[in-house]
Amino acid sequence: MKTYIQDQVVSFCKTRDSFGGLSNMAAGYLITLYGVRCRTSEHLYQALKFPNHPEVQAAILEEASPMAAKMVAKRYRHLIRPDWEEIKLSVMPYCLRAKLQCNFQRFGSLLLSTGDADIVEISSKHDTFWGCVPQGDLFVGHNHLGIQLTNLREELIDDGGGFHDAKLAPPDGVELRLMGRVLGTLNFGIWDEVTLSGIFAALRCKHTNQLPNATNGGF
Repeated sequence: MKTYIQDQVVSFCKTRDSFGGLSNMAAGYLITLYGVRCRTSEHLYQALKFPNHPEVQAAILEEASPMAAKMVAKRYRHLIRPDWEEIKLSVMPYCLRAKLQCNFQRFGSLLLSTGDADIVEISSKHDTFWGCVPQGDLFVGHNHLGIQLTNLREELIDDGGGFHDAKLAPPDGVELRLMGRVLGTLNFGIWDEVTLSGIFAALRCKHTNQLPNATNGGF
């Protein structure tokens, strides 16, 4: 378990919060892989649990809301790949990178706007694996999603925008399938230098040792 001081982190709970776009449930971050459209990163994450059952994946991806997609996955939990618990911590970064690659300007800007603060997901379901729960003036939990988002932000900063021509590859040693197709390495299009320069010039000035004005998204 990790412990965070609430007013020293960037946190989110609901998608309408200031930093709600960091949530896997956030709409407006369409992911398209090999022509397959995933409305949210939650849709993609849930679908990847069923590599050998494209009919279940289709049912998940057809749902309009990420919560409904999650409920479909729960209904078919007996068909989840047997190694899921061992690989889920490596599948989640793949989904987050896919969200970034397909929404570079919008999601990249949001990540960079968190400054130098640790990112924490506040769980409304008392899930201390992916997120944290409030305890007094602290957040307590493993916060795996928040840590992965923080790591992705740091990779984006260190890379200086190189994500614009980066490759999206599955986790080492893990085969991912989506609608009957093995997900290999995908090359994403290159952003023009004027756009990139504008994004990073504007956001680097925000990346200081101070927190953004809104730290907890209104929780």
